Amino acid sequence: MKRIFLCLTLLAVLTACSNPLKEADAAFDRGDYQKAYELYLQYAQAGNEEAQYRIGTMFAEGAGVSKDIAQAIEWWRSAAQNGHKVAQYNLGVIYAQGVLAKENLSEAAKWFMSSAEQGFVEAQFALGVMYKEGMGVNKDMGEALKWLKKAASKGSHGAKEEIGRISLGS
Repeated sequence: MKRIFLCLTLLAVLTACSNPLKEADAAFDRGDYQKAYELYLQYAQAGNEEAQYRIGTMFAEGAGVSKDIAQAIEWWRSAAQNGHKVAQYNLGVIYAQGVLAKENLSEAAKWFMSSAEQGFVEAQFALGVMYKEGMGVNKDMGEALKWLKKAASKGSHGAKEEIGRISLGS
């Protein structure tokens, strides 16, 4: 009996460790945004990049907190610096569009590159277009095609269209 209890306890601990955000996700899904925020915040402050990303998204959408793009960007920056590919992509978009500051295409390209290297298809597409147009990076059709082909291989219709335009010389 002790052995069964020990095994069940170990299983519970391992399950909790495999997804530390499970309780926060459940709170968010049931609309208890305050509880979700509190739980995400604990993990975010401990350096969990997924929790940092989710808090940033809560601020961007105003889910349980006041909508605050500046706060969203700061949390996404923390997540991005910790390697979160979607947060890296979001920062690329923010810099490309000049959200809260003048656009900075070279900074956008840096964040798109970080995300694209991790296989995030939207970042691969964006980076391919930036190389095609010479936006924030030196114009380089070889690099453009490299990134567009990666995105196209993952189903990006936009990337397929860009590859077609390049093939037609437009």
